[in-house]
Amino acid sequence: INMAALVYMTVCFGGGHNVTVTAADARPVEPVSFGECVDVNSGQRLDVALTADRPADNYWITGA
Repeated sequence: INMAALVYMTVCFGGGHNVTVTAADARPVEPVSFGECVDVNSGQRLDVALTADRPADNYWITGA
């Protein structure tokens, strides 16, 4: 049994940038906005559109 199947990672784009998922596992989906964080399950692939509408600065991309 692969324990990774029960783990997911939260990816966050700092500074309040809005993230919209546009595809999951290479298939288009109805766009869904998630604020600045999105959860990714083990083995899952997501295409996201990041709205970078904040002033130029240093913004962190973090995963937990």
